[in-house]
Amino acid sequence: MRIIQICPYDLNRPGGVRSHIFGLSQSLVEAGHEVIIIGPDSSVFKGSDTKKSSTNAIERDREASKELIQSDIVNDHDILKTDHHPINTGDNSFGGKLKFIKIGYRRSAIPLWGTQIDFSVANSREKSSMLDFFQDWNPDVAHFHTPWTPFLSMQIYRLLKKLKNAGNRPPRFIATFHDSPPDTWFGSVLGNFVMPLAAKFMLPKFDEVISVSEFQSQFISKWSSKKVHIIPNGIRLDEGGERVSWEPSKTILFLGRLEARKGLIHLLQAYKILKTRIPEVNLIVAGEGPQRREGELFSQLHQLEVDFRGMVSEEEKNRLLLSAGVFVSPALFGESFGIVLVEAMAKGVPVAGYGNPGYLSVVAGVCEENFPSPGDVAALANVIDKVLTNPDYAQELSKKGLIHAQTFDWDLISKRILKLY
Repeated sequence: MRIIQICPYDLNRPGGVRSHIFGLSQSLVEAGHEVIIIGPDSSVFKGSDTKKSSTNAIERDREASKELIQSDIVNDHDILKTDHHPINTGDNSFGGKLKFIKIGYRRSAIPLWGTQIDFSVANSREKSSMLDFFQDWNPDVAHFHTPWTPFLSMQIYRLLKKLKNAGNRPPRFIATFHDSPPDTWFGSVLGNFVMPLAAKFMLPKFDEVISVSEFQSQFISKWSSKKVHIIPNGIRLDEGGERVSWEPSKTILFLGRLEARKGLIHLLQAYKILKTRIPEVNLIVAGEGPQRREGELFSQLHQLEVDFRGMVSEEEKNRLLLSAGVFVSPALFGESFGIVLVEAMAKGVPVAGYGNPGYLSVVAGVCEENFPSPGDVAALANVIDKVLTNPDYAQELSKKGLIHAQTFDWDLISKRILKLY
């Protein structure tokens, strides 16, 4: 089959949805299918200011898009030519080659509820080029991820619907919903009214609808009769090696975007408590984001000597996981699933964090006792303490996590998705 995966978020920025799309696409390619990923990419227009929406910035984007279509090389990736349509190929974190159509990253990034909401849009030249490509390539499936993120997904949807009028058969339309609202009064309005209402009108556009968890599905199925398939995120179990045997470690590892909802400051507060109990404990924070400076200042103020690594490669991430004594993800809200927890368990690392509904759905039956109520810093410190100071308990968690992670193998998950294609 010829399959298009549509990503609404910056392809150049790590994140759970991007990881899902890359992992699924790689698994589909290995199964013999042709896959192209379409999404915005902040690396396409070098030298343009993607944070501004002024007339000058728009004009720069127009000129850059002309270069994109006419160029032989984009972003140091080779281009496979299909007539005049650029398809970029590049190395990815899953050890293979994936194909991309990268859209200029003209967007607005709005900070809401402790995270960043992106609005991306394709210009008229890019839309025309994509439509020509769709007519030539004639895809069998168009798989949209979080399709209500403005505006790129619906632009592509409308382009693909035109294929029927152009003499081509339209593809099957699939949607996967990954997002959940924050645990606030406004989040309650979103989850109980806005998201169900939007889903009522949007879900009929798709042949099949997927949610990554039971928790997430409630926000899209409330007022819709459309069947929603629960298919979780996947991981590649053969990625980056595995822990040969359990070795006690006093290293706490945090991996993720450094923004308010991910709970970095809460972890630093818990770490401050732990330093008085376990002097040899250390904390590594890998990732970037708007809260990094605040975290560094907190660490300096309290003389915590936290190791801030910034962005790390997949290889470095795997090394950090294999050497950690516990992986901690104290996300306060907005987690529909929690792929980072599965990745850690697949490496034999005990996991802990805050018990938001998405995380609890992942660790149920394994270690939900390690996930206290969001915001309870003292309880979080106690959980980490127990893991780091009780080797037998840590080893038990390691074994249970390794077994549990097997159920999220992309080889298994992708087959379930293929049945819907």
